[in-house]
Amino acid sequence: MARKSKKKGPLKLVRNSHQLLTEDGRDIMTLAEQNQFKVAGVAGALDVPVQELENAIKKATGSGPKEYFRRHRIILAQRYLRMGYKADQIVTLLGFSHYTHLAREVKLFYGMTITAWTKTEQARCLDPDYAFG
Repeated sequence: MARKSKKKGPLKLVRNSHQLLTEDGRDIMTLAEQNQFKVAGVAGALDVPVQELENAIKKATGSGPKEYFRRHRIILAQRYLRMGYKADQIVTLLGFSHYTHLAREVKLFYGMTITAWTKTEQARCLDPDYAFG
C-alpha cells in the first residue's frame, strides 16, 4: 500500500521575545543572515513558496519580509560598526551589493551620510555616558 505524503499546512511563525521562530524552532533572522537577507533564500531554506513566507512574516510582524530584513540588517551594520568594523567590511559581512547600497540604506534609515553615521557611532563608542539601546 502506497503511503500518502503529508501535506504541510501554511507556514506559522511565533514570536519568542525579540525572535521570530518557525514552529520547529528555527530563527527567521538566523536564516536571513545565512541567506544574505534574500527572501527567496529564506523561503528555500524553509522549503516553502516565497509568497507563503511573505504572508507569514506580514502576519507575525505587520511588515513584509524585505522591510523586516532591512531593519535587522541595518541594526546589525550599526553593531558591527560599534565593534570596530569598517564600512567596506560591513558591506561584505551583511551581503550588501556594494558600498553605495549600504550608504543608501544608512541615509534612508538614519537620515545621514555614511561618513556622518560612522563618525557619530564612533563618537558614541568613546562616550562613557552614552547608553546604547
